[in-house]
Amino acid sequence: MENIIYIMSVKIMPSNAEHDDMIQDCMNRETKMNDWEIKFIADLEYCEILSDPQAAKLEKIWDRVTS
Repeated sequence: MENIIYIMSVKIMPSNAEHDDMIQDCMNRETKMNDWEIKFIADLEYCEILSDPQAAKLEKIWDRVTS
């Protein structure tokens, strides 16, 4: 019988605490966001765990408003 080794590639995503900090950073800079982004970020405050697409969008907004 052949030995089979499975290797998984895992992307390390920020923790919930990091997401919470990013959300707060964005909310503190709401003048740099458009109406849709403000609503999106505000809605994230009620999510316990972000989906990959939500996390990616948060990171994109955070990068822009904190630069």
